[in-house]
Amino acid sequence: MTNDESQRTPFQEGVYWVASSWDLFATKPGFWILFGLVSIVLTAGVSIIPIAGSIIGFIISPVLSGGYALSATLQEHGRELKFSHFFLGFQQRFDQLVMIGAFKFLLTLGILVIAATLTAGAMILAGVMNLSTSSSGFLESLNSGGSRIASTPEGTSVMIVLGCILLASCLLLGVFVTMMGWFAPALVVLKDMQAWPAMKESLRACLNHGASMFGYGMALFGVGILTLTTLGAGLLIALPMVQLSVYSAYKSLFSQRKPPAPALADA
Repeated sequence: MTNDESQRTPFQEGVYWVASSWDLFATKPGFWILFGLVSIVLTAGVSIIPIAGSIIGFIISPVLSGGYALSATLQEHGRELKFSHFFLGFQQRFDQLVMIGAFKFLLTLGILVIAATLTAGAMILAGVMNLSTSSSGFLESLNSGGSRIASTPEGTSVMIVLGCILLASCLLLGVFVTMMGWFAPALVVLKDMQAWPAMKESLRACLNHGASMFGYGMALFGVGILTLTTLGAGLLIALPMVQLSVYSAYKSLFSQRKPPAPALADA
């Protein structure tokens, strides 16, 4: 650890991950902008597929992230970056990267199912409180989608409280799923881990370095605001920077200052 690194607070360390991603990006801006464009085109292309598009989107995202991590490693080892490197995630540990996407999809689906179940339960509970009106009134309330339930003071209070609890719970669960998938692709392609252990390790790292992750999140939020000010044109820069910041954070959190260069068939 250098003297500068030892003097950084955990919050500053998180901000540094984003700052250092710019250094990587600025070294080969053309390559990374083109990589961002390829990522956007692939993601947009699969999103137009009815029903299956969202599932494919979940699956392809970790594959692309793995490609970013591998390409960043090659760059740090002084290797020439080529167009074929955009698809490294499809060539190395593809099965495990796909598994990360599948696990994220199932976890997200589980959250939606829980949300739907709790919403129905909240409507029933609010309706039970209105049983004094009449049994038929309760059934009519359910059939109306809860509009008559919420029309009474008791029903409105219950729906508001339970709605806030439900929203907060779903957001919290969504954050956990995001943390599980954040470093998992890098752990799979750079540390040779299996998908599920990599997701658990990613979650552990995020939870154990809360201050750094908070600074990291604030810095990424700033990047997002700057992207909005460009009316989306900055996305071709922001997207690679986010991915490169994951690589920088990975090196810091998992004690690998420069992961070994991946072995490539066209090396």
